Amino acid sequence: ALDDLEAVAWRRADADLLDLAAKVIASIHGIPPLPRPAESGPSPWADRDVTGWRDFPELGDRERGALAFAEQFSLDVARVDDALRQTLFGALGADAAEFAQAVYVADVIARARAVLDRLFGPGPAPAATTATRALAPDASIWNGIEELIRVVPGLQGLDAVTTELVRLRGARQHHCRVCQSVRSRSAMVAGATDETFDAVDGYETSDLPDATKAALAWTDAFIWTPGRISDEDVATLARHFD
Repeated sequence: ALDDLEAVAWRRADADLLDLAAKVIASIHGIPPLPRPAESGPSPWADRDVTGWRDFPELGDRERGALAFAEQFSLDVARVDDALRQTLFGALGADAAEFAQAVYVADVIARARAVLDRLFGPGPAPAATTATRALAPDASIWNGIEELIRVVPGLQGLDAVTTELVRLRGARQHHCRVCQSVRSRSAMVAGATDETFDAVDGYETSDLPDATKAALAWTDAFIWTPGRISDEDVATLARHFD
C-alpha cells in the first residue's frame, strides 16, 4: 500500500515540484528524501542545497507558495493556518488539494523508511516507480490514501489498546479534531477507558505500562525528530517489543 501510494503520487503530481518539496521536507528532518522515479526524468535539484530554496531564481510565485505550505506541513501541520491555505490555493488553484496529498506522501513515507531503517538497520534502496500493483492506472492520490486507511487497521501486530493510544497520540500532536474525537471499539472491549485515553497527553508520568510509554515515545520521535533517533531510543523500544 505504501509503495502504491508513493507511485501514484509521482504519477499524478508535477514531478519537479514534488521532487523539490520532498527534498525540502527531508532537509528539515535530516532524513533521505522520497526518491524520484527514473521515468520522471533527471532531477533539476540534484546538486542544489534545497535549504536555500527561497533564493532559487527560477522559482515563481506558484512554486514558492507550494513549497511554503510543504515546509510548514512537515514542520508542524497544526500550524498550517488560513493564510497559508489561501497561499496554496492562490499558487495552485484546483491542483492545491492533490498537491497537499502529495506532500503527505512525501512526508510520511520518507519518515517511515528512515525510522524503520533506524530500528532494523538500512534496508535496500527503494525502487521508485510510477507503476502501481493494487491501484488502477487512473487512481488518484486520494485512492492510494484510502487504501492505506483500509490496510493499516487490519494489521494485528500490536494489541488493540497500544494501537489506539499510538493513533490518539498522533492525533493530539497534530491537533486533528476528527481523529481526536473518535475511539476504537476494539480498544474499549480490551479494557481501555476514558482515563486510559486521556493518559496519552502526559504519558511519561502516567500509570500506563512501560511498554506503552515506549511506544508513545517512539510515536513522538516519528512525528517530531525522525532523523535524530538515538541508540537509547532504539534500545528502549526493543526492550518491550520483538
